[in-house]
Amino acid sequence: MAQLWFKFWAKDYLGDGKIGCLSYEKRGILQTLWAYAWESGGIPADPALLGELLKLKPKDARVHREWILQFFHPSLEDPSKLISPRLELERMEADGKGAKARESALRRWNNRNANAYPDALRLGMPDRCDLDAGQSQGQGLLKEDPVPAPEAPPAPRTPKADAMAPLREEILSHWRAVAVPAGLPNVFKGTVMKLRGTMNARLADPDWLELFREAVDYAARNPAGAWMRGEGDRAWKVTLEWLLKPGKAEETAAKARAVPGRASPGRNPSAVRPSSNPAFPKLLRAGEA
Repeated sequence: MAQLWFKFWAKDYLGDGKIGCLSYEKRGILQTLWAYAWESGGIPADPALLGELLKLKPKDARVHREWILQFFHPSLEDPSKLISPRLELERMEADGKGAKARESALRRWNNRNANAYPDALRLGMPDRCDLDAGQSQGQGLLKEDPVPAPEAPPAPRTPKADAMAPLREEILSHWRAVAVPAGLPNVFKGTVMKLRGTMNARLADPDWLELFREAVDYAARNPAGAWMRGEGDRAWKVTLEWLLKPGKAEETAAKARAVPGRASPGRNPSAVRPSSNPAFPKLLRAGEA
């Protein structure tokens, strides 16, 4: 019975040309396979079973099997297994079969199968990677895995142009200039960001901005709108979020227009209306794009 551990010749492992051609990922796979083969007498010859052992997808297992065959060969006793000549030599020694059995194995598994056992370099193991896989005629020393080029830092992101921003700013400016001085709640950055999509939806109607202005003037300045300033029994005050709800600005503007002499006192006569703003249709089309 083989012992629970096998010898690992560090110097010969590091000096073996075939090992030197492997990436560190492949070296880890190879050492895992050695450990499994030592315990089980070999590794599965079937690519699907080999993939299950290595936790690889079938496609990746087939790719890895090509280089694994440099280190494991079909077993004469059990065709379902691949064996490691390097481990079989150690197994013979551990089982006490002596030097003659070892020499016989060395003749059977020639120097191209050395796989980092003692005296590997003396037996003629290659000491460099074969850059042309075709020259190895299927015995192929692997090409060195290409070292990936360092990734370039990502380019700074350019903020996307927001065509609706000027119109949203008109909403906020009018609210802060008219409603807030009348004691209605102000809006801050966090709320503005949350209301961005809602404002864009309301602005899809070219007439909405003017109706919004009328509604704000009614709520903030018109005596008939005192109930919206918290002066009624409910002590409720209108908020910008409430006026941005579908139909609320239109309903409030309709109430303002129903009041005799509805022109709101203190209305800024220089305020630009959307209908008279030549840039409004262009901004609106750009925002809908």
